[in-house]
Amino acid sequence: MKKGGDTWAKFVFEACTSSTCSGNWEFVTTYENGVLVTTRAAMSKDEPKRKIYRILDPKSPPRALLAKHEKRKADLVAKCGVPIPVKADLHSLAAEYEASIRRLIG
Repeated sequence: MKKGGDTWAKFVFEACTSSTCSGNWEFVTTYENGVLVTTRAAMSKDEPKRKIYRILDPKSPPRALLAKHEKRKADLVAKCGVPIPVKADLHSLAAEYEASIRRLIG
């Protein structure tokens, strides 16, 4: 995340048993009334009832993913309210990882 920013940039490692692990970039912005997740990993589509909006692009490099995220982030302000600033501390990062697990399992 950028200092004073509102988007987490996370690199999520996949579980692996070899010496070369892989993973995916994930960009997450939380709004007053929703969340936007952009990733290369396999995920479901938007879930408007749960106020979860997603961009899935398995082929774009990280900078292109972030550009797509930033564009949709601006588009969602009318629907979801203002993005909530991110606090750059371990407690906030842990809370985001907990929220991402909750988004995945419902």
